[in-house]
Amino acid sequence: MAKLIVTFIVLFALVIIVGGIGSCLNGVMPNYSEGVRTGELYKVSYKGIKWKSYEAELQLSTFYLKGSNSAPIANNVWNVSTTDPVIGKQLEALAGHMVKITYHQWYFKPYRINSEYEVTKVEAIPKE
Repeated sequence: MAKLIVTFIVLFALVIIVGGIGSCLNGVMPNYSEGVRTGELYKVSYKGIKWKSYEAELQLSTFYLKGSNSAPIANNVWNVSTTDPVIGKQLEALAGHMVKITYHQWYFKPYRINSEYEVTKVEAIPKE
């Protein structure tokens, strides 16, 4: 009886460990946060050795000293990722433009992307 209990505990522990590792590798809970951000898309790259992803940087805002025409004192850069080739090509085409990005945030990011924010949609913001 004791041997059966020990076997059960060992198997249960292995299932928990393997399941936990698998969840972390594949990402956990992609709907941790969802939203939209706007800004200037200024960098898009296609990265990865085995698992490739599109990585982009969005300039959300720039802070200047009040009443100064000098260089900015702080930048607000936001990093996003996608593995979807259609969205990746849209990001590349819109580099240098104002865009609206719809995203979801992973609670634990998967191995295949570099950012915890994954792009689900990208739209150009027309110039006024």
